[in-house]
Amino acid sequence: LLMPPAPASSYFPNLFSSSEKKINQPSELKPLSPRLCKALFCATMINPVISVCANEYRSLVPFLKRRSDRGRTAAVYRTIFYFARLKPRLLFVIGSALRALQLTTAVRLVFDPSIGVGAGLNLMALATASRWPSALLLGWAVSKPFWIFLRAGPPERKVQ
Repeated sequence: LLMPPAPASSYFPNLFSSSEKKINQPSELKPLSPRLCKALFCATMINPVISVCANEYRSLVPFLKRRSDRGRTAAVYRTIFYFARLKPRLLFVIGSALRALQLTTAVRLVFDPSIGVGAGLNLMALATASRWPSALLLGWAVSKPFWIFLRAGPPERKVQ
């Protein structure tokens, strides 16, 4: 006797609903510990640190090096995504400026991602051989203590 295949929903957890687990549904993924997220973030920041120090994009992982872009499609992408051609130090400063903006405005109340988000973005940038997001993220991540030290905060409200 042949049994019909089980629906795909019984193999994969439904991540978008809060419905009860089905009997034959696998357990959901458990999130990484904050300590492991921090270690993963630090490991994925090695290439961006080297790039910012040298002010040119470098990689310690040779098989993830970016291929040279050629042709009309590459020219269109370079035109549209001009910011992707910016030097790592400038992107670091832009990331720092964005962090200052976040700390000094109401944005801090709604947007303060965890270190796991940074690790995930760096992993995606590594997987796609995209170099610029990690330099920007490095500036964002390391500048928070600097801005706090300089007492960056929202402007004081003067009541008259």
